[in-house]
Parts: sequence; C-alpha cells; structure tokens
Amino acid sequence: MSSVHHHIPSGVDIRLHDLADTSVYSDENDHQKQAILDTKMTPYSHPTTVASVVGLIHVLGYTPGEGEQGIPITANINFSSQVGPAVRVRLVVGCRAIATQVRELADATYGRWQLEGAVPPFSRQQTTSPKVLLTVQAVNSDDVVLDSVTFGEFTYWESGG
Repeated sequence: MSSVHHHIPSGVDIRLHDLADTSVYSDENDHQKQAILDTKMTPYSHPTTVASVVGLIHVLGYTPGEGEQGIPITANINFSSQVGPAVRVRLVVGCRAIATQVRELADATYGRWQLEGAVPPFSRQQTTSPKVLLTVQAVNSDDVVLDSVTFGEFTYWESGG
C-alpha cells in the first residue's frame, strides 16, 4: 500500500472549521487498530499521544473521559500541513461526528490545535453500552475520511436521578 503526500506552502488555509453533526459508519477500524500509542504527561485528565496510520493527526490529550450528554469535550492535536486546502478535522463521539470548533493555540506545548464539541445525546448512539470511542477524523470537502485515529473513550453518566 502506498500513500501520496502533497506538500503545500506555509500560510495556506487548511480550513479547519465547524462540521455538522452527522452519523459516521466506516471501515476505518482496521486503521484505528494499527494506531501507535505512547503515554506522555499533559495537563489533560487523559494524556495520550496517538498517531494516525497515515500520520496526518497526532492527538496529545483530551478531557473529560466521562460525563453527561451535552457537556463540552476537548482534544489537543497536531495536524500535518501535508494536505490540500479543503481538508477539515472533526471529533467523533461513538458513531456521531459532532460540530467541532477548532482553535489554534498560541503555546503549542500540548498541541497546535484544540478541538471542542458537545457530547451528543446518548440516545443518538448505536449502542446500549455507556462507553463509546473517541475519534478525530480528517475529511475532504465531500466528507470522505482521509485519515482517522481513535484516541480514547468517553463514558456517559445516566441522566436524571
């Protein structure tokens, strides 16, 4: 299997922006199983360094690992500049791609980009288990997944009392 890398000049807009909440069903699991894992200390409640197979995405940490639906979830990443101008990144909670805000960090110690979104309702997941996987995907303008990495888990708390 070969891969093609496109080098783009510095300053080219990679268009990291919001994406709509959509379902995600793919065969990316084979790639996710091959991800490289290495633990490092960061200020996150779940420090990790996970690199995608293609190498476009490196997740450095995320928070939280559990909570109620609707709470904010954040992940710090490094993202390769070896992509075209129409590539976006998004968070996926379980089987749901979520609207993802992307912010460039001034201090890149724990990653150059911070992704943030809201945990979707548990009823929108395709599982009965309260524990779901967390993924970052790089997608093109047609929402085709170019690279993907599963980096952790989120456990839903039961709502109500």
